[in-house]
Amino acid sequence: MSQDTQNLDLQAQIAELQRQLAEMKNELKVKKAKPVVEKTSKPYAKLNGHYFKLECDKVPQEIMTTITAQIDKIFTDTETNDDLMKSLLGRCLKQQFIQKREVYFWTPNQEQLMFGPVKAGIKNAKDFELFEIAPEYLTDLGPAFDGDRSGKIKLETLVKLEDFRKFEAEVKQMEKLKEKLEKMKAK
Repeated sequence: MSQDTQNLDLQAQIAELQRQLAEMKNELKVKKAKPVVEKTSKPYAKLNGHYFKLECDKVPQEIMTTITAQIDKIFTDTETNDDLMKSLLGRCLKQQFIQKREVYFWTPNQEQLMFGPVKAGIKNAKDFELFEIAPEYLTDLGPAFDGDRSGKIKLETLVKLEDFRKFEAEVKQMEKLKEKLEKMKAK
């Protein structure tokens, strides 16, 4: 093979490589179509940290049965029940559920609800502590913290928290008196 033939062959190879390189550059310039991302709406958008009352009369029976079973699971789980019982509001909301079947939730995020008073630690929440209930079955009571506590005040008024506080104090006093009476009888 002569030198001229080799030069022509190399030039052809160089030209082919340059053409391939130009094609690749053009392909990179053309933006690939991005897949359409469907954003799901968050049921409690911009309502993070709000209290809600479940409008039980609006909720279909099968959904209400599921909600009730989930709340019962909170009460039967020692850890979650103990956590609920630590606060006056938690004890009051439990009593409201047991006696009147009134249900109150709060939003730890924009997608889920939790039963009871506002608490830290949604990341540690158990599956049965998180609820997803259609907003049309809920009444927004308002914010629970961060300056505007109107939701907390409204909740405490609805459940008559002050009356519950007095009731618990009277029960405690009655237990002390019974204890004193038992001690006196033992003498």
